[in-house]
Amino acid sequence: MKQKGFKIILCITAIISFMIFGGCDTADTSKKTDAIATGQRNIFYKGNKTIYNNNIVFASDRHADANNNYEIFTMTSSGRNLTRLTNHTSADRHPRWSPDGNKIVFVSNRDRQNPWDNNIYVMNSDGTGLVQLTSHAYDENYPSWSPDGTQIIYSRQREIRGHVQPTTYELWVMNSDGTNQHLWRTVDTMSMMWPDWSSDGRNIVYSWYFCSPLPIISDYGEIWKRNIAGWGSTSAELSSYFYSVAPAHPSISPDRSKIVYDDLIDGYRKLFVVTMSIDFPSLAGVHQDVYYDGSFCGAVMCSKVTQMMQPRWSSDGNYIVAAGVISKNWEIIKMNADGTNIRQITSNSATDVDPDWK
Repeated sequence: MKQKGFKIILCITAIISFMIFGGCDTADTSKKTDAIATGQRNIFYKGNKTIYNNNIVFASDRHADANNNYEIFTMTSSGRNLTRLTNHTSADRHPRWSPDGNKIVFVSNRDRQNPWDNNIYVMNSDGTGLVQLTSHAYDENYPSWSPDGTQIIYSRQREIRGHVQPTTYELWVMNSDGTNQHLWRTVDTMSMMWPDWSSDGRNIVYSWYFCSPLPIISDYGEIWKRNIAGWGSTSAELSSYFYSVAPAHPSISPDRSKIVYDDLIDGYRKLFVVTMSIDFPSLAGVHQDVYYDGSFCGAVMCSKVTQMMQPRWSSDGNYIVAAGVISKNWEIIKMNADGTNIRQITSNSATDVDPDWK
C-alpha cells in the first residue's frame, strides 16, 4: 500500500513538472531545448508569468499600407512572441542591437521626400524613447555599433562642394547620441557600405563597390578590412581584402576568426564564409566555403531556400541568422555556424529582411 502511494506521488510530481517545464509548450519543446543548450534562452518563467527573450530584430512589410512601408519587429530565435516596435507610414529598415541589448539603431525615411534617402534613429528595445541621430539632405544608412556601445559607424552619400553624389558612399562615425559626426573613410569613385565592427573594436569590415550603391548591378566588389588606427585618414594603408563579384553585408564572428557575407552567384544571392587566423592580420591564403550551393545543407529546407542574404552571427557564434527566399517570399531563417540545419523562423506572405541577433 505504501509502495502504491509512493508511485502515485511520483506520478503526480512528474505531471506537475511536465506542465511547468514542457507540457504547456509541447509544440516547441525542441526549440526551447536548443535555445537553452546554447545559452540563447528564449523563455523564462517567473511564477505564473512567461517572460520571452526577444533576441532577433528584423524589418517586415507585413503590415504595409499603400506606401509599402517596412516596420521593425522583434521575436525569439524560434520565432515566438512577435512584437512590433515601430508604426509609421514611412519605411523603417536595417535595425541593429546595441551591445548591451537595451537599444536598437535603425534607418528611416520618415522625414524625407525621397524614399531612398534615410536618416538614422535609435530607440529602446521595446520601441520607446525614439531619438533621431542624423538629419541631412542625403542618404545615411547601414549603422553598426562599436563593441562598447559608445559609437556608431554608418554609410553616407558623398557630398562634393554642396552637391550630393548619389552613387558614392563614404563611411562616417558618430557618438551613440548623434554627436561628433565625422568622416572616417572616403575614396573617389568608390562606395563603401555595410560596415561591421569587430568585437575587440580594432577593425572594421565593409563592402566596397565601384561607384554603385546597388551590388546587384556592380561589375565587381570586394570585402575590405581596415584597422581602426587608420581613423579619419584617406591615405592609411589598406590592411587586406579579397575580391568577389558583388559581396554584401559582411559580419565578423564574435571570436573574430571568420567573416560571413552574401554574394551574387549565377543570379542568386548565397552565403559565404572566410576563415582566417584570430584578428585576421592578413587575408592571404584564406579558406572560402559556400554555405549554400543547392546541395550542401542536405535537408528538406535545401529544396526550399533559393537565396540567402544579410547574414548575422548569434552572440555566442554558434548560429547564423539571415534572410532567405522560401516559396518566393523573403523569410527570416537560421542555421548552424557551419551552414547546416537550416531552419525557417518566420512564415508569411510578406517580406521579412534585415535580421540581427542580440
